[in-house]
Amino acid sequence: QAREPCATELITCFKALLSERCSKPTVLFPGFSGHKRCMDRQHNEAQQEAHNRTSHDHSAAWPVLSLGERLMQAKQVVMNPFSLKILDPTRPGHSVGAEAADPWSHVALRSSINEAEAVELRYPNYRRIRIMVNPTMRLFMRLRMRGLHHVPRRGPVILAANHLSHVDPVMVIMASRRKAHYLAKDGHFESGPRRWLMRATGQIETNRESGAQDALESAVALLRAGRAVGIFPEGTRSKRTEAPYLLEAKTGVARLASSVPEATVVPVALQGTREMMTPSDHALPRLWRPVHIHIGAGISWRSWLSHPDGGAMSDADVEALGALDDAELRARVGTLHRRFTDQLMASLRHLGAP
Repeated sequence: QAREPCATELITCFKALLSERCSKPTVLFPGFSGHKRCMDRQHNEAQQEAHNRTSHDHSAAWPVLSLGERLMQAKQVVMNPFSLKILDPTRPGHSVGAEAADPWSHVALRSSINEAEAVELRYPNYRRIRIMVNPTMRLFMRLRMRGLHHVPRRGPVILAANHLSHVDPVMVIMASRRKAHYLAKDGHFESGPRRWLMRATGQIETNRESGAQDALESAVALLRAGRAVGIFPEGTRSKRTEAPYLLEAKTGVARLASSVPEATVVPVALQGTREMMTPSDHALPRLWRPVHIHIGAGISWRSWLSHPDGGAMSDADVEALGALDDAELRARVGTLHRRFTDQLMASLRHLGAP
């Protein structure tokens, strides 16, 4: 008889916490205040949110966007603070009214990469491989990851990382928690086991001699389907033996971003992957070597284009751009691609890419 009221009181207290969300103090046990614990947690979350808004997270090269309170308070849209764009909750990865109101869409028709006619979207073995390999690799590897919250869980994403070793794509896929499709050179598709692995995980075969046009078209199709695509802006693995290892980047990542302007481009800096597996020196990765992965805040091409620290182009400027002839249009868009790529590489250096 003495224990039954205690159980009833506990149930009543927990119901009060769930329904009122700690609107008034509720003491569950001596020395424990449910209200204080909840308020402390809310205070910590508010501090973390304020820190995320004010901190550049070492990616100062990207423009920092400021959206008006009117859009933030709108009931029909939600703000994704990591991809820095307004999203339609009914269509993940697509901006509200982007197709109708965005003047860049008219320019993209003449300057962007065409979408592949057919691309495979279902890779059931990819999930099975990740379930088996991911926990095992994390168990034995010395991984230090920072900024994982910058990778959107849904919608089109371009993961742009520096390239030092053969294990770089695996590291990015493990850190991003997305089924990323990487642009991989055609040499990885020649042998039997490796070819099966590449096909099973949906990696994109890239023939660099032909300009990788087919691969880029497949990447555009995957992005428009809301998938994640991985790319190395340098275009190849760095073979430098001394720092700095970063090479001059090619504009392929900017061409992808401008072709799918709502896609979020996320910079990823890798440290220690070359020590884990040095090309031509190590046949297998040395899993005991530490690897640091730093992920910075991303931005979409549409947001970058209008920002004063990015493309610095108004809607009228973009419309005037669309009125140019083909030669002038390619030159102007090429300049924007180079500026976007240079800022991306600056972000990778700020994140610590060696």
